[in-house]
Amino acid sequence: MSSTSSSAQRQQQRPAPEVFINHTGQHEAASNFAAQLYRELQRSGISAFIDFESLQPGELWQEKLENAAGGSLVFVAVVSKPYTQRYWPMLELDLALQQWDVQQARAGQCYIIPVMFERLPSSSEVEAFWKSEKAPKQISEEQCKRWAHNISRLQDFQSFRLPAGKGAEVKLLKDIR
Repeated sequence: MSSTSSSAQRQQQRPAPEVFINHTGQHEAASNFAAQLYRELQRSGISAFIDFESLQPGELWQEKLENAAGGSLVFVAVVSKPYTQRYWPMLELDLALQQWDVQQARAGQCYIIPVMFERLPSSSEVEAFWKSEKAPKQISEEQCKRWAHNISRLQDFQSFRLPAGKGAEVKLLKDIR
């Protein structure tokens, strides 16, 4: 067996993290919050996934990212305007919401916690952006409509609005437990 296929098998055998932290590095405060939340979760013994700590060079990162986003028990979406304009955060959110729909249909437990750094753009603003030439990647019409709808769905979840100052990640950690 080649080392590539055994590496892929090991990745598939690892359980999904309890918490997946979804963010974009394009918003400094949101990114700093996400990193601190990851450290607090690790310190508390809760398995967590965040891209810059959980992905290693040479890994099948795309598959690992998709599996972790769709398979975690808690999905924390650290949302800012740049978040809605980046391909990977939006794809990860889509995967998490699909998983949430499946879990809810089975009466399982799956939690999505939006952490808002700014006002969310409307679904029509998100759709217009992803149809424009400004979008970093072209997506299908169906995917564009689904992503726009996903942003409006985030408002249906209990969101966490950040208090001023440090320590917000500790409060969120208590809510996750």
